[in-house]
Amino acid sequence: MTQNSQRPRGDTNFRARRSGRGLVILFATAGLAWAAGANAVANITADWNPALSLRLAPNHPVALAARADDLVRQARYEEAERAALAAVNNSSVAASALSALARLRATSDPESARRLFSYVVQLNRREVSAHLWLVQDLAARRDTERMLTHMDAAMRVSKQTRDFLYPVLAALIADERALAPAIVTFSQSPSWLEGFFGYVIYNNGPLTHLARIITAMPDEAIPRATNIQASLLRRLTQTENYSEARALYREVAPERADSILRDPTFSNASLYPPFDWAYTDGPELRALPIGTRSGGLQLYARTGRGGRVARQMVFLSPGTYGLASEVESLPPSEAGRAVWIIRCVGNSEELAQLPIGEGGTTKYAVAFAIPNADCPAQWLELHIRGGLEPEGFTGVVGSVSIAPTVAAAQS
Repeated sequence: MTQNSQRPRGDTNFRARRSGRGLVILFATAGLAWAAGANAVANITADWNPALSLRLAPNHPVALAARADDLVRQARYEEAERAALAAVNNSSVAASALSALARLRATSDPESARRLFSYVVQLNRREVSAHLWLVQDLAARRDTERMLTHMDAAMRVSKQTRDFLYPVLAALIADERALAPAIVTFSQSPSWLEGFFGYVIYNNGPLTHLARIITAMPDEAIPRATNIQASLLRRLTQTENYSEARALYREVAPERADSILRDPTFSNASLYPPFDWAYTDGPELRALPIGTRSGGLQLYARTGRGGRVARQMVFLSPGTYGLASEVESLPPSEAGRAVWIIRCVGNSEELAQLPIGEGGTTKYAVAFAIPNADCPAQWLELHIRGGLEPEGFTGVVGSVSIAPTVAAAQS
């Protein structure tokens, strides 16, 4: 008998037991690998294919919540509620599941839905549908402050919500009672705020309330940016809200707001037209500040072209005034082609004209009157008249000024 044939039976049993344990471990590992893979696929497909996800992981909470939403759209409400409750029971942080359950109860039990949605946004502030439901609910209950809180959260999370929440928010701040809580929300400079101001300004929303909100905000807040304030000033004047525009200008540029004429030598940046200078800057017709400390305005018009090249809104009380201008450079052949005009805002009738360059001098002046209080705001405009000179029109205006006469000053 060989040595191998005489090996003890206990040794053979040991090898068998070890082999059996190996198979158990192998199958257990394979099972765990399959379960992990199934759960991974279920996680990926839970939102967009809940049926597949639930075949792989029948208790997947996100897939159950998505399935509940699908059932609601099919009007299968009892099944939807069972799916939503299963989602809640299978998730430790079941925001999406609770949200689905809350939507199911929104019609039949609004108070229960309100509690569920409120809890959802505590679990997950990125649950947009919960914020939107609460916005609608709070609007019906006229709870402006909390409504603004949920609108802010929804628009921070999802840019898509801004398209339909901007009009809602614009209508909200048209209410005097909403201004104080709106100022608090806006002062936090949320990411959506600049877009909202643009929406209100360019869609002629509650502009006067927007101006009041801006002036109540800290200097570092987004709405105090020059471009936003300048856009609002232009729109206020375009919509003939002159007193509100002037009040806003006093806030944004207090150092020059009460001057009769701002920047008479064209030497400063025009940040807030039309209260600062508004210049035409085109290839065929333009007026551009020279840019030196002494100032000056360079004029150009191509042959045959003419029109307004500069203007500023002023606020002159009834009385008599003197309009004066100084020319730095204007060829004699161009005499009288550049002319200052002053007129009432909203009325094409001219109160005065001052052609410059005629007579070979450098200083020109004319007197005019503001007849009554029906002309509370005026345009001071510089025009270039069209001409046929082959080289076009060029010149430099050094300054312009408006001053009350003695009689006006005494009144």
